[in-house]
Amino acid sequence: INELVHLSNEFRDQGVVAEFYPDNAKLKKQLKYANTNGISHVLFVTGDQDKLSLELKNMESGEQYPLDFNGIVEKLNN
Repeated sequence: INELVHLSNEFRDQGVVAEFYPDNAKLKKQLKYANTNGISHVLFVTGDQDKLSLELKNMESGEQYPLDFNGIVEKLNN
């Protein structure tokens, strides 16, 4: 969790709005929350603190992109 808090703070520092789902629910419920609240993209984070993998999902098109931190910032700030 500490890594995710740090990562979200880094995104916020770059002007990206970031929030966590408020509960440890199943993925389907989390994606429904994003759709209901008009969240345009969600970030899937896998791995451990030594090597995090990031994948950005466009909620409108359904496309998913494996990107690094800078690629995500660029995509979301355009």
